[in-house]
Amino acid sequence: MYIYISFSSHNSILNEILHEERFQEDEISIILNAFPQNPAAAQISSRFVRANWQEIVQRFSGSYSVLKSFVLSMVNGLTTEQDLEDLQIFREINYDSMKGTRYAAALVEANGNFVTAWLKNSLPQIENILKEEEEEEEAQRSVTS
Repeated sequence: MYIYISFSSHNSILNEILHEERFQEDEISIILNAFPQNPAAAQISSRFVRANWQEIVQRFSGSYSVLKSFVLSMVNGLTTEQDLEDLQIFREINYDSMKGTRYAAALVEANGNFVTAWLKNSLPQIENILKEEEEEEEAQRSVTS
């Protein structure tokens, strides 16, 4: 099942999940599991979860699956060294309340480490390849004109 959520509504849907009784637990998990499919949504979720973790834990303390879904909604939202540092600080501060979701948080961090390393190491090479191809195409166009 693919869920489309418009960019402007990511934060509002997270607020709605947290503050209203509109969704059942299985629906919440489905919605949250869609966030990593869109890196911008995952970044919004990452900030939201870190800012509202205590309230999330209070509201969903009886539902491991929802808590885990909130944590996993951050996958693909960590793209900078600062994001990783913020997650590590968040995990340290909330160590006790993250019981049961620590493995999910470790997966989020591992994915973030991979993405930041890839962006740092591979992206410049890809940009150079694309730039060289673009220059070759321009040179061919100027020869044929």
